[in-house]
Amino acid sequence: MELVFVAETARDLSKVTWLTHDCFFDLDQMKWDEEGGRFELPFGRGSERRGFLGMTSTSRPDRYDCVLAVSNVRALSVRDEARIGCYDLLSVTYDETENAVIVESCIPLKTASQSAQSTYGC
Repeated sequence: MELVFVAETARDLSKVTWLTHDCFFDLDQMKWDEEGGRFELPFGRGSERRGFLGMTSTSRPDRYDCVLAVSNVRALSVRDEARIGCYDLLSVTYDETENAVIVESCIPLKTASQSAQSTYGC
């Protein structure tokens, strides 16, 4: 079964944030089709394993089941100060002055895409 949520307004992005908050993504899996104007960020909850003495550890999967997609992208910028590769989603917002969809992580990272529409899907 596939779930698709299309955000057509800035207010809809608060719902996308609610659906994606604390999900993990790997910056290396980010895709931007410059010609087609589409930005895609695969994400998911990650996986947890029980270890020795009941301790848990988290590992990141090779592939995520969900995708945050932004269409009509004219430009993309990524500010990755931590350079660790794997991040968790904090928020997806719209900056009206820049006409940009902003994806932020709890760890210092910010991606901005100048666009009009974002889609969340699993």
